[in-house]
Amino acid sequence: MIFIAGNMPMKTEILPLLIMVKLDQYDYTGATAIGVLMLVVSFILLLLINLLQRASKPLEGGRMSSSTLNASAAANAARRGSATRGAS
Repeated sequence: MIFIAGNMPMKTEILPLLIMVKLDQYDYTGATAIGVLMLVVSFILLLLINLLQRASKPLEGGRMSSSTLNASAAANAARRGSATRGAS
């Protein structure tokens, strides 16, 4: 594998490279712990993103788009037109 990253400890190390170092040192427990940590962090980020999107939905749902407004206005005009024709 090729990693484009520095290998200065605590400065430019990336976690996938650290996993490879752990595996080269036969530290399977350490490599697994780093992998599980990366997995947990990614799931937490996905959960937070989904919660933020779900929380912003009511704000977006309150506004009508221009096409919805135009269709609504046309339907109202049609109803008014049929009501005035029926009255005369």
